[in-house]
Amino acid sequence: MPETTTGWASHISQQLRAAKKTLPDVIANLNSDPNVMKCLIEAEAEILE
Repeated sequence: MPETTTGWASHISQQLRAAKKTLPDVIANLNSDPNVMKCLIEAEAEILE
């Protein structure tokens, strides 16, 4: 793990770039699963309690 602020910033940037490349696939997978919206609504309800 990075030990400096610059190291952490670089590490996070790399993670974000990698996530951005896979995000369309992740969204497509989420949209194709009918349980996803149900889980999100339940999670939101728990947070708002």
